[in-house]
Amino acid sequence: MSKQDTPTQSEKFKALAKQLECDESEAAFEKAVKRVAKKTPKQQ
Repeated sequence: MSKQDTPTQSEKFKALAKQLECDESEAAFEKAVKRVAKKTPKQQ
């Protein structure tokens, strides 16, 4: 197999995302961010 036939890391990632039927919508992204990045209030 030549180097040109080998998929790049980004190509492998895109193929896996398609295989897993990932949702590319902005709403799904915002929901995921809110689930993992919870804001804690500042203590005064």
